[in-house]
Amino acid sequence: MNRAFALFFALMLFFAAPSLYAFSAKTAPVSRKSFTLELEGYGTIRAFSSSDIVARHPGILTGLNILPGEKLQKGAVLFAILPQSSPAELLAQKAKLKEAGIALDFAGKEYERIKKLFSGHAAYAKEMQRVKKHYDTAEAVYQKAKSGLQLLTRPVACRAPQTGTAGKLYFRAGEFVKQGQAVLTIFSCRKLLVRSEIFDENNQLKSGLKAEILTQYGNRYTQVASVSATIEPDGAKEVFFFINQAQCRLQPGLFAKTKIIIKRMSSPAVPNESLLQAKGKTVVLVQTVKGIEQRVVRTGISQAGYTQVLSGLQEGEEVVTQGAYELLHKNIKQNMKILD
Repeated sequence: MNRAFALFFALMLFFAAPSLYAFSAKTAPVSRKSFTLELEGYGTIRAFSSSDIVARHPGILTGLNILPGEKLQKGAVLFAILPQSSPAELLAQKAKLKEAGIALDFAGKEYERIKKLFSGHAAYAKEMQRVKKHYDTAEAVYQKAKSGLQLLTRPVACRAPQTGTAGKLYFRAGEFVKQGQAVLTIFSCRKLLVRSEIFDENNQLKSGLKAEILTQYGNRYTQVASVSATIEPDGAKEVFFFINQAQCRLQPGLFAKTKIIIKRMSSPAVPNESLLQAKGKTVVLVQTVKGIEQRVVRTGISQAGYTQVLSGLQEGEEVVTQGAYELLHKNIKQNMKILD
């Protein structure tokens, strides 16, 4: 005779007089299950390393067609800056370029003349070196003046210094930027930082504990990188994790739930449906050779449909699952032995 049928038969006899009330019930043994003690928290994903791309020259921002989260390759043009120069500045720079051009032309002709006169004469080697040096200096001055004029008249392109992902944009195309102002941020999504706030009443948090980061784009397994020594105003602690990913599915700014595994344990457990509340206490109904007993139990954590039993039951004992509520609330407590 199986347990369910035996209990059904016992209940029929139990209720046969005077009400003839009967119903089916099932039991389950108290068995050892694995439980994981976890601490949970919530936080956000952040960039582990990032760099600001700044304007090297003042001017109007052009060609900025990047969106946050866009993948960027090293060397790609990010934007350009169209210099905003006054007429006086342009005239002055053009005058410098013209003067430098005249000087370069004169130095070049002089160098060619000296080469024709003294080429192959060792006695005039120093003179040729002096003239050549003078020509090189004039050419450098000319190139500097030419670059200066280009900076005042042509857009200056800015390229990505590294492969990464576009982060925050501080300006829009058409706006004026000053020299040194950050235009946008580039970060690497290969390694991310997660900051979470977790309540730790028993001081169980420490570096190295295994953890799981849960997001809308999937979960990642990692470990606690560090725990802040200070406590937040709400009583929580700052906990930090690192995430390494081959594909950049997770991005800074995402909300994340964090689970930290404090310890794993094996304990006696019962199905959740066997637990009842009576007079403010947690009780179970136990099938014994003498009948059905009501016992107060002390429980721990609940996971995967089972609850940890800390005291009140022994492994192998049978507890009522299906029908436990009916047994407790059908006015039969006077016929049951209550064990606290």
